[in-house]
Amino acid sequence: MHRFLYKLVKNHKKQGQKGQILLMVVLATVITLTVGLSAISRTITNTRVSTEEANSQKALSAAEAGIEELLSNQSLFATGTTKTLSNNSVFETEAVAVSGTQIHINDGNRILKDDGADIWLTNYPDFSGSPWNGTLTIYWTNTGSACSGPAVEVAVIHGARANPSMGRYTADPCSTRNNNFSGALGGGTVLGKSFQNRISVPVTNGYIARVIPLYANTEMAVVGTSALPVQGYVIDSVGISGDATRKLRVFQGHPRLPIEFFPYNVFLP
Repeated sequence: MHRFLYKLVKNHKKQGQKGQILLMVVLATVITLTVGLSAISRTITNTRVSTEEANSQKALSAAEAGIEELLSNQSLFATGTTKTLSNNSVFETEAVAVSGTQIHINDGNRILKDDGADIWLTNYPDFSGSPWNGTLTIYWTNTGSACSGPAVEVAVIHGARANPSMGRYTADPCSTRNNNFSGALGGGTVLGKSFQNRISVPVTNGYIARVIPLYANTEMAVVGTSALPVQGYVIDSVGISGDATRKLRVFQGHPRLPIEFFPYNVFLP
C-alpha cells in the first residue's frame, strides 16, 4: 500500500514538472513571436515612412520643375502643361492671368515699405491700348495700431503720351504724424480679405500707377470702376509621386519699372 502511494506521488510530481516546462516553452515562444513581429512591424513602418518621404521630395521637385517649365516657356501660359519626369514623378502646371475689377496686389503678399508695386492701367510692356479712366480704390492693412501701421502714397502717370504727367496722392490713418497727408478712409473686403484702410484716386487717361507703403510693410488690393488689364500670372503647379502630392503657387508679376522712369522716361523706346 505504501509503495503504491509513493509511486502515485512520484508520477504526479513528474507530470507537474512536465506541465511547467510546457508552460515555459509556450511563454518563451510567445515572447519570441512578439519581439519578432514588433521588429518586422517597425521595419515595415520605417520602410513606408522612408518611401513616403522620398515620394514627397520627388513630388516637391516635380512641382518646382513645373514652375520652371512655364517660366522658361511663357507660350505655355495659355494652355498649361503636364509632363512625366525620368524618376516617374509627374507635374501638372497652369497659369491664370490676374486681371479684372478687383485684384490683390502682388497676389496678396506683403509689399515692403518704401518699395512699392505697380498697377498697370494699359497693356504691358508697351502701354498699348486705350488709357484707363475711372477711380482706383487702394486698400491696405494695418500691422498694429493706426500709428504703428503704414501710410500710402499713390503715383499715377496719366495724360498725353507725348507729355505725360504724374499725379501724387497720399493717405495716412494716423493723424498725429504731421506729414500733411490726407486721412485714410475706412476699409472693406476685397476678394474675401479684410482691409482696414483705403484711398480713392481719380484717374484720367492713366497708363500706370505705383502704390508705395510708408512707415511699415503692408498687404494691398485695388478695386477699379472698370476692369484693369493683366497684372501678371498666378502659376499653380502640382507634383505627384506615388501617393504623395505637393502643390506650389508662384506669382509672376510684370517687372517693376525703375523709379527713375517716373514720369517722363516711361515712353522712350
